[in-house]
Amino acid sequence: MIAARQLAFRHNGAPRPLLEAVDVEVASGEVAALLGPNGAGKSTLIRCLAGLWRPEGGEIRLEGRALDDLSHRERARLMALVFQDHQPSFPYTVRDAVLVGRVARIGLFGAPRAADHQAARAALSAVGIEHLADRIYTRLSGGERQLVLLARALAQEAPLLLLDEPTAQLDLRNQLTVLKAVHRIARERGLTVLMSLHDPNLALLFAEKVFMLRDGRMLAAGPAREVVTAANLCRLYGVEAGVFEVDGRRIVYPMAGEP
Repeated sequence: MIAARQLAFRHNGAPRPLLEAVDVEVASGEVAALLGPNGAGKSTLIRCLAGLWRPEGGEIRLEGRALDDLSHRERARLMALVFQDHQPSFPYTVRDAVLVGRVARIGLFGAPRAADHQAARAALSAVGIEHLADRIYTRLSGGERQLVLLARALAQEAPLLLLDEPTAQLDLRNQLTVLKAVHRIARERGLTVLMSLHDPNLALLFAEKVFMLRDGRMLAAGPAREVVTAANLCRLYGVEAGVFEVDGRRIVYPMAGEP
């Protein structure tokens, strides 16, 4: 479980806060999505929750403990992060890139043990990319790299996953591949997941709870079907949108009018 109360953040000297009085709570075993337009504060919130940026106000609790009271190693044992696709400095193999996720278990200068290699293999298998183990990470497609990052996070064996726009720059097929893997693994392992997304349809497909963030403030929060409404989408993005049901699923479509 992760919870934040009255969270506030601004960069040094900034005229206005990037986050203001933000409340977030994701229960154990719950999958939640964070929606908002560009510049809403989604990545800022994820970085604050991860302990990478220090808020100027409010409190963050992880598994009931204050985040500030946890050491870096304790945090790494409790939460794993997946940021937007990146290029590492060295051409690691996929296997070695995933083994990096075991650092919190073996120590920065420790050598991987048999159990660590087994955890890495299990993580690769969980996301269906064990066949890529000997490939060079930098030579993979965007979707494959995101699955490697997800496998690395799973190798940490942390109960909480924070994902910052895991589908950014991915085509539709790879978006679904990544999010299906996240959702399935969360169910199988009982993980708590908070991920920032751009597409409300993906939030409806893969999240139980939705948080809507605009201009650094929480606009709406709650069960996905109750929060993702035409009225809330209009307030969030400033566009008219319709929401209808097909085979028991809610679908969002923009009402753009004539081209």
